[in-house]
Amino acid sequence: MRPSKRFIAFVDDAGAQERLAELLGRENVVCVSRLPLGPGVLRAARGDRDALFAECRHLHERRAFSGVIQWHEQYVIVATELARHLGLPTHLGDPWIARDKLRMRQAFEGRVASPQSVLLREGENLDVSALPPFPCILKPRYGCGSICAIRVDDEQELVRELREKRDKLVTTRLHEVFDIEIPTEPDFLCEAFVGGSEHSVESLVVDGEVKLQLLSDKLPMTPPYFVEVGDVMPSALPEPEQERVLAATRAAISALDIRSGWTHTEVKIDRGVPSVMEVGARLGGGYTRDLVLDVYGIDMLAMLVDMHRGSLELPNVTARKAVVGSRLVCKNISFIWRVDELQRVLELPYVRLLGGQSARRVRGACLGVPYSYAGTLLTYFVSGSSPAEALARATEVSARMHWRGLELRLPPALYAAYLRLKRRAQI
Repeated sequence: MRPSKRFIAFVDDAGAQERLAELLGRENVVCVSRLPLGPGVLRAARGDRDALFAECRHLHERRAFSGVIQWHEQYVIVATELARHLGLPTHLGDPWIARDKLRMRQAFEGRVASPQSVLLREGENLDVSALPPFPCILKPRYGCGSICAIRVDDEQELVRELREKRDKLVTTRLHEVFDIEIPTEPDFLCEAFVGGSEHSVESLVVDGEVKLQLLSDKLPMTPPYFVEVGDVMPSALPEPEQERVLAATRAAISALDIRSGWTHTEVKIDRGVPSVMEVGARLGGGYTRDLVLDVYGIDMLAMLVDMHRGSLELPNVTARKAVVGSRLVCKNISFIWRVDELQRVLELPYVRLLGGQSARRVRGACLGVPYSYAGTLLTYFVSGSSPAEALARATEVSARMHWRGLELRLPPALYAAYLRLKRRAQI
């Protein structure tokens, strides 16, 4: 009997650890996390990479690993470099291209349409003449989750927001919270604004070839921030536009030399022309796995594991229903007493809260943009027989659910002064 293959897997919660144990067998997976998940889980901490690599090398010598499994943004670099250190297959050529938005844009040049981007280094003079025309987008060079990304409409706003968002980026300490590898310098990109509708594409790459693609439509976000409020799957785009989006995604994946695993690509299409915003060399975050499972019956993590084991069978991609994934979000500094009609809405047969949430917990203080980019109160799914029906139901549900409470906002100058003082205290 052939011995089972053994893997290293980067996880962010105990649930994923248990799911991998189910899929592979507990003895066939060694989990690594930046979080303290308990005995038996190796730590991936900033500054301790050599210790992690040495421990994995020791385990590899005792019983060889067959690969490194990862599906989170914050582990793209360390997982790829660990695989290379152990002489195992890597899922992309240069992981920094997938985490450095400037290098990503450079890789796209001449191969796929994407917004013009200009690097804004801290300490350098701002040359407005070299920037894209207003309005434009400010975003961190190494950021994720739309944290500190904002649309600016003129030079005065650009200067003010750039100063504030740099202070915010440093005081949030993203390099500790989200990614153990990215540089600590608060470099930003100024990016040309692209209009039109926005879409997400989940693609499975096997041996350098895209084998499966799933397209969804993003619900409109409230400017100037880019806080995601929902998605519709499957896409309601006309077929010709869907194919243009999927083709642009395949070209972008090829440009980044992504060889295997799931990718998450964000694309805008304006007057029939797609522009690739970003490609993540990982699974879509948030509720993406739940959304794909609800709509298509596809377990994305199980497929990823099967690909690593060499036992992948591509599923029949047929939508069983349409689903709108929605987030009820707060903004500013909010104190919430209740959410109107929440219990009645949750009794509807086509509405469900995602696992681990309770309607009773939607009370208390909540920070939204610009103070926090994690101001989600509830995440729920609304289903229908078609994207149009699911979207109509979701619109009705959203209109019924309003949170009641108190919302405060600090004067912008006061908040900026607070960030500057906080940053100085950290130096």
